[in-house]
Amino acid sequence: MRRQKSKNKFVVWILAIPLVAASILMTVEMASSGAELSLLTSQEAALKAENQRLGAELISASSLSQFESTYESLGFIRPEKTIYITEEDAVAKLP
Repeated sequence: MRRQKSKNKFVVWILAIPLVAASILMTVEMASSGAELSLLTSQEAALKAENQRLGAELISASSLSQFESTYESLGFIRPEKTIYITEEDAVAKLP
């Protein structure tokens, strides 16, 4: 009888130790997954904010007034008079 109780306790411990260890490992894994999820969420928010900022910067940089000031700083000027050339007024006529 005593031997049977001792054997039962041994079997219980053999089964309980891996279950407790697995439970602890799963808890640690869940905690690290939660931390990783939090990090990824904050990175996503930062990337969305940067994307919005870059989109606004692109719209600002591609506006016509921005082009005009850029061209003027490069030395381009608006023509005073526009000349239209038709087919009859060829650019390089033969004599």
